[in-house]
Amino acid sequence: MPKNLLISLKEVLLIPIAASFLLAAYSLIIGWNLPTLLLFWFILLPFLAYKLPKMLSQKESLLKQSLIGLTLFYAIMVFMIYEHSQTDYFLVMMISFVVNLGLIALVSWVRKQEQKEVCPIQ
Repeated sequence: MPKNLLISLKEVLLIPIAASFLLAAYSLIIGWNLPTLLLFWFILLPFLAYKLPKMLSQKESLLKQSLIGLTLFYAIMVFMIYEHSQTDYFLVMMISFVVNLGLIALVSWVRKQEQKEVCPIQ
């Protein structure tokens, strides 16, 4: 296996593993109600998905790894709780998936534009 493929795989798999641990700890310690639900799915999870690959590889732009890892985590969550698909919490989770994908893509694009302004290629 090429080294950069192995690093990319680590960056991708780190997101669902860390998010699963965060989800379990969050559920056991804080519990779920509307404010904590919104905090986890709309703030903590996208922050985690955006920052973890950067911390592992020390690179600036890891949009693909963040989006793939986040999608993998949501796929696992849907598989695990599909029988509860008629609940409001499931709906909030699915809405957060779409919002988080867009949010991470937007933040990555803005960061890339800021870097172009700071260091223009000459």
